[in-house]
Amino acid sequence: MGMERRTVVKGAAWSLPVIAAAVAAPAAAASDGGEAACVPTQMHLDWARDYRRTGATAGSAAVGDGGTPIALTVTQAGIGANTRTGNQARTENLNLAVSSFAVGGTASAGLAIHQSPISNSRKAGSTSSAARIAENSQTIRFDFSEPVDRLSFLITDIDAAAYDYFDRVVIESGAAFTASSGGGSIVAGSGTTTDPLRAGRIEPVPETSGRANATVSFLEPVTSFSLTYQNVESRSNSRIDGDQAIFLSALSFTTTC
Repeated sequence: MGMERRTVVKGAAWSLPVIAAAVAAPAAAASDGGEAACVPTQMHLDWARDYRRTGATAGSAAVGDGGTPIALTVTQAGIGANTRTGNQARTENLNLAVSSFAVGGTASAGLAIHQSPISNSRKAGSTSSAARIAENSQTIRFDFSEPVDRLSFLITDIDAAAYDYFDRVVIESGAAFTASSGGGSIVAGSGTTTDPLRAGRIEPVPETSGRANATVSFLEPVTSFSLTYQNVESRSNSRIDGDQAIFLSALSFTTTC
């Protein structure tokens, strides 16, 4: 739902760097031949614990127990000509900040992607040209310092409100992935450019609810991926601040050998 009705970000989430490790398994174990064999380590990147926001267009995180941690950089890779980070009134800019609440029915805070149209007259509808939709979107890039395996996370709060916003999400990566919603979710689509994750109907869902979630799972090691967040609600109302937000849940992955 619209950010003016959201209670989103805890200020300390980006004011001080906090880097912590996930529970890690041993990095190596002896094989029958006495040689060390790599054992993948399960990692859990918690945004509230491991992430530091450096501004509305960038942030970073690190997770690992001893040695060199796996680092993640989060950057705005592009933004449409009719899109700004934050709300239309320019009173809040919570882009790439950590929520102050547990998102999508999970037990953890999420990373917010928060944006709004610059001009209501230039908003895009679902039947608009690709160029017009691109004007009403923002792309965020996620880069790991080394390949990670079995990466999975939720994208939450993919919903829609009349005369306000209509969420669509596209994921792109060189690694294969699946994206789908579970039973009871209003989300449709598979996350590709031709079949974006999207609100299946106009219904503003609370940010804490799991009814607007989609699960993203990578099927092979991945070093980077991008997420493009679009608004395809062409209608507007002068009394409504037409901002929108989705959230990424904590990231789960394993190290590679």
